[in-house]
Amino acid sequence: MIVLDDLPTDLLTRIAWFAADYSPALRAVSRRWLRVVRRARWRRVIGPPCSLDALADSGHEDMLRWVYSTGLQLGRHELSQPWCDRIFTAAARLGDIPFLCRVESTVGKDRLDLDAALAAAASRGHLLAMDLLFASIVNGSVFPREASMVNKSLIAAVGFDQSKSVLWCLEHGKWLERSNLECARRTAAWRGRGDILELLTEGYDSLDFPSYAKSAAGGGHVDLLKRLLQSWTINILTDIAENGAQAGNMEIVQLCLDRGLNSLDSALVGACRGGHKDLAVTLYSMGATSFDEALIEAASQGHEETFRLCVAWGASANSFDVALRAAARGGHGSIVRLCCELGATDFDWAFAAAAEGGHKQLLEFFYDRGVTSDALNIALGEAALNGHVDVMKMCHEWGATNFHEACNRAVTESQLKALALCLEWGMPAQHMDFTRSSIFLNEDCEKIIDDYLAYLDRSVASVDEIIARL
Repeated sequence: MIVLDDLPTDLLTRIAWFAADYSPALRAVSRRWLRVVRRARWRRVIGPPCSLDALADSGHEDMLRWVYSTGLQLGRHELSQPWCDRIFTAAARLGDIPFLCRVESTVGKDRLDLDAALAAAASRGHLLAMDLLFASIVNGSVFPREASMVNKSLIAAVGFDQSKSVLWCLEHGKWLERSNLECARRTAAWRGRGDILELLTEGYDSLDFPSYAKSAAGGGHVDLLKRLLQSWTINILTDIAENGAQAGNMEIVQLCLDRGLNSLDSALVGACRGGHKDLAVTLYSMGATSFDEALIEAASQGHEETFRLCVAWGASANSFDVALRAAARGGHGSIVRLCCELGATDFDWAFAAAAEGGHKQLLEFFYDRGVTSDALNIALGEAALNGHVDVMKMCHEWGATNFHEACNRAVTESQLKALALCLEWGMPAQHMDFTRSSIFLNEDCEKIIDDYLAYLDRSVASVDEIIARL
């Protein structure tokens, strides 16, 4: 007989997924598993908190209920904040009102991310759960909290085609932000949901129908695009053709030609960006000639076939260095090597682009071919801006020294670990006042900088103590 206690954690995790697929197996192992759980192996058996999202998304409701019910049995003091939030959000996603109430009473409303739970309920159309969560949030709250939660829920509802949830948000969201409404409308058009788009546009003025048409084209929804073109005057056929070609839809390109489009260059760019080789060949045969831009877009997305087509059709040598940077930023090693074979030599900026994307193997590739000290410092700043700590360490080992600029870049996007790493390497005190004056400085960054200044005054024992607080 197999004893689950003796099995390695990774195998137990696999059993979890198989048990989710076969409910008899779930019932067979659940009792035995509970003993393992009560020996404090629950988190390791189930995996990280995000695994709850995977179970919910894949429709394994029985398994998900068992996971969060067992987790709650461990007691509120056993669960970290991420687990509390994920369990509560998973319950909202399933519309399990009794369990929502149970978690809230056991854990406490102050420890729960009610906004995320409301968005989760909206994404599945559980209106009763949304009413319950809305009441919990609004009770004792002020205007900005209500506005924030309704905006998040609207985006979630549109993203999952939940028209009832969209109506709920419109009814409850008297402070819906225009930017979020526009984002929701474009999302509805991209997903081809004309009914939801009508809900979001009815009664509103100053609507951006050209952007909705571009979104519908990008999603490949010909019928919705025709309705938009018939109802409103939209003079952006070039953009529509480009988005349609990116989606691989020649019918949309032809629709634009029928309405007066006089050049297929933008469509070729879209087709190469989307990696649609046959469509690109068709557009080339019809007279499209934008080979340089199409080559760069193909490189940025890693589409080797359309990249080679553009080279064969006559893309200029000047475009190879730009394509090299685009490919490096996206981490597309095969395109990078092709560009080098074609004569691209701008390794400094390609090195910085690879650092921006966090692609360590490409960094080594360019470093072996020779990069300047300026490129190392630029790459350090790009890595700090995007929170790529491992890349920052590589640049530091190779000789990057401009920690001041990297520190300011980290503050721009509140990259706390990157900021702490710059402090660990040593930031001159005279630079800290400039960093603290940044308009991007938030409370977390300011606290790290204050701790570092205290360290310089010897009020804090070490930089390691500062980093340990993160």
